[in-house]
Parts: sequence; C-alpha cells; structure tokens
Amino acid sequence: MLLDWHSHEGELVPFVLKIDCSDFEKFVKILNGMATSKKMPEGYVNCTTLWMVNDNEEIIGITNIRHKLNEQLHFYGGHIGYGVTPSMRNKGYATEMLKLAILEARKMGIQDIRMTCNSRNLASERVILKNGGIFDTEVDLEQGIREKCFWIK
Repeated sequence: MLLDWHSHEGELVPFVLKIDCSDFEKFVKILNGMATSKKMPEGYVNCTTLWMVNDNEEIIGITNIRHKLNEQLHFYGGHIGYGVTPSMRNKGYATEMLKLAILEARKMGIQDIRMTCNSRNLASERVILKNGGIFDTEVDLEQGIREKCFWIK
C-alpha cells in the first residue's frame, strides 16, 4: 500500500500512515496505544485505526476514528480520517470505508460525527455527502488552505 502511495506522490492520509512502520509489530503497538492510552501527547486524542483489506489480503485503505474532538480537530480532521491507496480509488471503497467507520463510531458512542476535507478535494466531499454529511462551514487555515466542515447526524 505504501509503495503504491509513494509512487503517486500523494499525501499519506490519515496521519497514522506517517508513523514509521518498518517494524510492523512496533507500529501496531503504537496504534493500539493510541486507542487506549490515558496520556496522549499534547494536541492528540485517542483514536482507533481500522484497515480495509481485499480478498487477496492487500490493504486498500485505512480509517482513523478519533474518540473525541479538540479545538483543532473541530475544523481540521474531525472524528474520522480515511485514505484509499491511489490504485484503488474511484471504485467506491472510500464511501464504503466511511460508512463502516460511522458504524464503528456509533458503537463508541459518537452520535454527531464531525467530518472535514480540503475545499479542493471534491472526491472526499462527495464521499462525505453520500454518507449523510451536512455542510456546516468553510474555514481558512494557515497558508491559504481552506477546509470544509460537515456533520453526520
């Protein structure tokens, strides 16, 4: 999955893909710790990472569910971040991944789900809207980046 991503020079999304995974067991321990730790680094919240895998056991995408929001996540990141490896895009996987992540978030007690996407990322906006997203606001972030914010009730 990472080789596919790097060959397309795209940004690794969600953020957990930026963690060193050369030692996969250590990587999984870090992810598990992020879900359960009582002490998170400044600016971080607990989060659960889920993988979408096809019948050939290839990773298609990854979803990260943040258990709560801090002020920054309210406008950039939201409750759920997701990414589909470039060679698997435009096949409906992102829509299905978000649908499944919403079900998991509900099991965690998150009823009103905040979603955000870059204002230029029309594909992600469509995925959010297909999953019941209701546009809330658009905000200016640093360096001219605009983020669209939605709620899924």
